[in-house]
Amino acid sequence: MKAVNDPTISNISQVLLGIRNNSQFPIEGEIWINEIHLNKPYVKTGWARRFNLSTDLVNIFSLQAGYAKQDKNFENSAGQTGRSSMYSMGYSTSNYDII
Repeated sequence: MKAVNDPTISNISQVLLGIRNNSQFPIEGEIWINEIHLNKPYVKTGWARRFNLSTDLVNIFSLQAGYAKQDKNFENSAGQTGRSSMYSMGYSTSNYDII
């Protein structure tokens, strides 16, 4: 094996293993692969929360509201974290004229 660039655990995206049979006979047996254990792992905790509400009260009144908050350590499904905390909140209302 050869290390390329800057090998760190966080840079590992996948591990592949291949078995080659150079003989003409089938091979039987077991293959064991050890897990990787870290002595002092770096643990990063992030939070994100979102709330949306939409309601309509018998064609008299409607309300839409939303709330979202995300801290800078939250990591999305692509593995990216934000550079700063994010917070947003808003609402809108409508009332219908009854004739």
